[in-house]
Amino acid sequence: MKNGPWIEEETKFLIENYGEMTYREIAQKLDRTKESVYYKVQKLRIKHVLPQTKRYSDQEEYDPYLDNMGISKIIVEELRKVREVKKQP
Repeated sequence: MKNGPWIEEETKFLIENYGEMTYREIAQKLDRTKESVYYKVQKLRIKHVLPQTKRYSDQEEYDPYLDNMGISKIIVEELRKVREVKKQP
């Protein structure tokens, strides 16, 4: 797994494939972690190199808070649905 600064070719690959591949797929191709890809995307969004929203729906999207807790976003969404159903009269 690569560590350290991103080289130009990696950044170019990320920009070209953003919205077409998941963070996990990009990470595998670049031999980087999913977290590294996530944080690079955030930096590129701040610089307005990438749009603020993605062009695809990725249920495997990286969320560092949920990942640190060991909870997948899919489980969280299911729990929210159940909670909303229980709130309805």
